[in-house]
Amino acid sequence: MQDNHVVRAQRTLRHSIGCVGVGLHTGARVAVTLHPGEAGSGIVFCRTDCGNAVPVRASHGRVAETDLCTAIVDAAGNRIATIEHLMAALAICGIDNARVDLAGPEIPAMDGSAQPFVFLIECAGTVPQDRPRNTVRVVKCVEVRSGQSLCKLVPDHERSFHCRIDFPSRHVGIQEFSLAFDDDGLRHELAPARTFGFADDVEALRDRGLARGGSLRNAVVIGEQGVLNEEGLRFPDEFVRHKMLDAIGDLALAGCIIGARYVGIRPSHRLNIALLRKLFDTAGAYDVIAGELPPSVPRIDVPATSLALNS
Repeated sequence: MQDNHVVRAQRTLRHSIGCVGVGLHTGARVAVTLHPGEAGSGIVFCRTDCGNAVPVRASHGRVAETDLCTAIVDAAGNRIATIEHLMAALAICGIDNARVDLAGPEIPAMDGSAQPFVFLIECAGTVPQDRPRNTVRVVKCVEVRSGQSLCKLVPDHERSFHCRIDFPSRHVGIQEFSLAFDDDGLRHELAPARTFGFADDVEALRDRGLARGGSLRNAVVIGEQGVLNEEGLRFPDEFVRHKMLDAIGDLALAGCIIGARYVGIRPSHRLNIALLRKLFDTAGAYDVIAGELPPSVPRIDVPATSLALNS
């Protein structure tokens, strides 16, 4: 189990590695390549298909959209969407520094989980670097709310996550799950959990220009009679596990390790990003215990969007 008080070295990839897949929302076929990153550089994204692209550090300050995914933009306004599953995989594998080149507007969905990205990272291998991991310890509870939804970070001696979801569908209903931030446990208990959605919502989402690449190959789809995927669920509570996976990916946009217990009650991408912003805006809420805080970046306002986010 990971101890917040142990200072570990930063890590990056041993070799570059890539994949090609379809974006969940855009339907665009996109190639993505993960490269080693220099110590202290963080996770940096770059749109290789845009002539005016500017490399952008993955940060809560650069999040521009949280409607059904987490999307950042570079300084030229180029959008990089649905980064949360890749960010979760990098966090699970302990990667602090990497460059992500993508030839399109959205990270491929793959199978709708973080597992394919974890596999890529494991194939590339990882190496330690000569700087300590940037680590903060939460010393004051920080909380954000919206309606019946709540996300908070609670001071604790170990990193852990607790999520609770509540959907009116009898095939989802109320699910609750807790897990300590243990690398091996996360690989097996969270990384395979897929994004999900409801068959009745598909047409409306596509009218909004979303879910154009969604299919039974990259999402769990729930119909009136239950799960439509022939193979069924990977876990009986796969839905809440995926929400926790999203939270890990979103919180990785802090650019540092957060020593705390995360609690998400009906969580969303928007609330996760709001939680990070409140943490770093609240005087005395945290201590830096190793490394340093990532450099600040110009903040983009996140629009108020629906909380019924299943990605």
